[in-house]
Amino acid sequence: MLASARLLMEELAEWHETYKTHSQQAHIDDDSFVTCLLQVELGHHYVRLNVFRAILRRLSFTQDTNGTHDPSLLEAERSARLGAHACSTSFLAYIRSLSQNVVQTFWPYWAQPAFSSLSHVILLMAITSPSYEEALKWAQDLKRARKELKLKASMHSVFLLASIRIDSIFWKDITKVLHLKPHVMQALDLEPEGLQP
Repeated sequence: MLASARLLMEELAEWHETYKTHSQQAHIDDDSFVTCLLQVELGHHYVRLNVFRAILRRLSFTQDTNGTHDPSLLEAERSARLGAHACSTSFLAYIRSLSQNVVQTFWPYWAQPAFSSLSHVILLMAITSPSYEEALKWAQDLKRARKELKLKASMHSVFLLASIRIDSIFWKDITKVLHLKPHVMQALDLEPEGLQP
């Protein structure tokens, strides 16, 4: 499974480089072309994020069923977590780069769950972090993502689902929704009673 995922990610990276080269050479000012480029880029981030999520889920399942901590699986998980962080960082940078006039463009039906997946993957990574340092890194990313999604949701409804879904966990009190390890609560800057971040 990991070998297949690695091959898929390599092919996706190669395709993305080719796509970027061709789209930069095109220099077309047509609005429909720009919209197409935005959607392709969103799809690229969404696919990468889902592949990393699938890898981490598989690794977690393998370790849970074996009950052992195989060093090769731990290293694979560490690499996948680093890859997921790089992916979520570039996805957030993509969202941040969307100006108001670009945000107002047409978005396909799958854009809402794509944008929404970012904050949920960041939250998943934060709550499954093995250390305070990693949890803190993810918590900071989560706060940045929440802020950016809230800003973009005020510009276009395509971001509304993403903003509401992540905020709802905190409205309900995250400690009542999820069982958090002490180092994760500390990284999210939560008291045991469940203060809002």
